[in-house]
Amino acid sequence: MGITITIGLAHYPRDTRDPNSLIKIAEAALYAGKEGGGNRVALPPSEEMVMKSVYYPATSVRRLKQLAERLGRKESVLLREALDDLLRKYDQLPGK
Repeated sequence: MGITITIGLAHYPRDTRDPNSLIKIAEAALYAGKEGGGNRVALPPSEEMVMKSVYYPATSVRRLKQLAERLGRKESVLLREALDDLLRKYDQLPGK
C-alpha cells in the first residue's frame, strides 16, 4: 500500500478570526476528509456550505437529512461519498 495524505483546510478570516478556533476548524476539516475516505484536501464540514453551493429540490434535501439522521452521519459527508462514487463509476468507463 502506498502513502496517502489527507489535509484539512481552514480559511482566515472567513472561518474564524481566532487562532485557536482556526486550528480546531482545520482539525474538523481533517477528520471530515479522513471520514470521507482520506487521500484528499478537505474543507471544514458545513451543511450550510453544501446546501448553498448547489441547488437541490426540497424533497431531496429532506430525504438526505432523514438518511443522515438515520445513519448518524453528516449530510455533507453523504454528498461527498455519493459524488466520489459517481466519479469513480464514470472514470472507469471505456475510453477514459
